[in-house]
Amino acid sequence: MAKQKVVNPKRRTTLRDVADYVGCSTAVVSTVINGSRGRSMASEQLSQRITQAAQKLGYRPDFVSQSMARRSTRTLGVYVEKGEGTSISYPYESTIICGVEQACQQHEYDLLIISLSGKAAPQVCLNKMIERRVDGLILLHVLHDATWIDSLLARQDHVVTVNYYGPAPLLSVNFDNKAATAMAVRHLYELGHRRIGYVGSLMMWGPGEQLRSDGYHEAMAQLNLPIDPLWVVDDRTAPPTGMASEHEYDAVAHHMIQLGNARPTAIVCGSDWAAIGLTRYFRRHGLEVPGDMSVIGHDDKQICRYFDPPMSSIHQPLEAMGRKAAELLIQRTSKPKQNTSKAHGNPPLVAPKLVQRESTAPPRP
Repeated sequence: MAKQKVVNPKRRTTLRDVADYVGCSTAVVSTVINGSRGRSMASEQLSQRITQAAQKLGYRPDFVSQSMARRSTRTLGVYVEKGEGTSISYPYESTIICGVEQACQQHEYDLLIISLSGKAAPQVCLNKMIERRVDGLILLHVLHDATWIDSLLARQDHVVTVNYYGPAPLLSVNFDNKAATAMAVRHLYELGHRRIGYVGSLMMWGPGEQLRSDGYHEAMAQLNLPIDPLWVVDDRTAPPTGMASEHEYDAVAHHMIQLGNARPTAIVCGSDWAAIGLTRYFRRHGLEVPGDMSVIGHDDKQICRYFDPPMSSIHQPLEAMGRKAAELLIQRTSKPKQNTSKAHGNPPLVAPKLVQRESTAPPRP
């Protein structure tokens, strides 16, 4: 048996250290530890000795060397485009990232959060790929008119996003926004409501918000329900309501109250924040929710469970969507280079789910 060398505990243990300790070549040690199919063979007894020696000496494979050998870092990156109301610490983003993390754990991938100011997004994201820091990228909050996406995709196609509605050939896991608001309308209809209003986004307007609005209008038409223009308020609303300039749900709620007997008996909201804002104002000014006005939100944020009254909402399964995005990306990074763009088609839209709580009920007789 070879004389065992004493390894300095302050120095990183190498393959040579393990080989010297066992008394064999580094090629044999590499074959056993890395599970590679090299020319160097090892008996079961020798393999056990090498494994035990590596554990005793505290050997850890070199990440850079392994990544170069297999041409993969087994790491995914997540980038959240900088903007007002976006952060990896916010519920929307963190819930998606939780799903991404679950998929990474299942497939033994690492996760790198790319935190930037947003000004150099395409180049810095691309650099992570060129430097082989990550095998692929998951992008969040990519605006439909973002021009930097094209330059990123021109160099790298291992990119997936969540809820992207732009023209770039970007693979995306999207929520069925139109079906979500249609589901909310049908829920209120089944409760007996016939005068149903809609309050959309007062902060921004894009394809996602448009789809939610379309879902409301199409469902109302299918159910042969009337739509009074004064019942519909969003960021595009023009006078006489004038809500667009105020960006205040209090103002919207006040407007609805001022309609008196002509107001709707229920309101579908394009977000949970809109539903909560309206409900709070209604209750402060003498309207009971759901007695005088039923209100349903959109997204089913955690706060809906604890608000008074607990808020009915349409659930958007963000965690499952993040998991799906990561699984799609892992599938593509583990296969030979191919065209992974929209030419192959996005996965089916993610279906909504009604969560009925206490803010919706039949209208008063």
